[in-house]
Amino acid sequence: MRNKKLKELQKKMANCQKGSRQWKKYRRALNDILGKIDYSRHLGRIIGLPDGGRLDKHWRNIRCVG
Repeated sequence: MRNKKLKELQKKMANCQKGSRQWKKYRRALNDILGKIDYSRHLGRIIGLPDGGRLDKHWRNIRCVG
């Protein structure tokens, strides 16, 4: 799902002139997606998950203690 969205945004950006308003909007959306990926990996590393901290594989095994 994530790769499909990235590909779609990159295609749209390719049709825009670099630096235009529309290109910047697509770039912000792309950065949002990439930021969520990095943040989830960062959290996975903090909790000590294997596979470089990938939460997508281990999200069912994580328990919230509160």
